[in-house]
Amino acid sequence: GQNPPTAKRTGQHRRARNKDRAATAGVKAALGLGGAAIGFTIYPGSEYAFAQMEELRELTLEAKDSGLAVVVWSYPRGPNLDKAAETAVDICAYAAQMAALMGANIIKVKPPTAVISLEAAKKSYEKFDGSTLAKRVAHIMQA
Repeated sequence: GQNPPTAKRTGQHRRARNKDRAATAGVKAALGLGGAAIGFTIYPGSEYAFAQMEELRELTLEAKDSGLAVVVWSYPRGPNLDKAAETAVDICAYAAQMAALMGANIIKVKPPTAVISLEAAKKSYEKFDGSTLAKRVAHIMQA
């Protein structure tokens, strides 16, 4: 069968230089499409992260009150993260955790690498076996 549509609230222009997004759909649009979910993208670590999370939290409450699931794309970005950090297992775990705290039912992060980016997190990961993608994904899901 067919999956019901998800109305994605946020979109980003491919050539945009910053990680802010335009609001493109909402709960009413999702319901009007017969959708089962509302989607939203956040960029933890960006200068817009807190505003994005506040907007997501409000949208989550509205969506769940309307019987919709919430799908969150959580992609770490920002001036303090280099390209390796954007997919580091510790940073991806944080991104997933932030989406979960905002009430996401489904969370999408980029596949995590074995890199541990934050110096403060390295001790916590000393005994972590991140040798395979499957182990790193399992860790993200647990986070």
